[in-house]
Amino acid sequence: MKIQQVQYFLKVAETGNQTVAARALFISQSPLLRKILALKSDLGAPPMDSCIRRITLTRAGEVFRDHALHLNDDYLAMMPDLNEFKMAPSCSILAIPIISRYGNSYRQILQHAASL
Repeated sequence: MKIQQVQYFLKVAETGNQTVAARALFISQSPLLRKILALKSDLGAPPMDSCIRRITLTRAGEVFRDHALHLNDDYLAMMPDLNEFKMAPSCSILAIPIISRYGNSYRQILQHAASL
């Protein structure tokens, strides 16, 4: 299960309509439906019943929605905390130009360091 499936499910549950949910998510109905069907497979139970105009949650969907709301809130709170790590370049990324420029010397340094 992916967080996008959870978020799509929550939008459909909130709006009660796939068309309205798809518009709110800025996607067409087909990818939305695929995500909901994949979620149904992951859950092992249908999360919603679809009528012509309105979608209603099944009991499994209600239970999932209650947990999904917390999961989504935790995910949204977590992402800004992780951004500081995404922005910091790692030493290995900075070393790539150095390695290519000083290839043989760098390999010799590594071999010498490994022998210590």
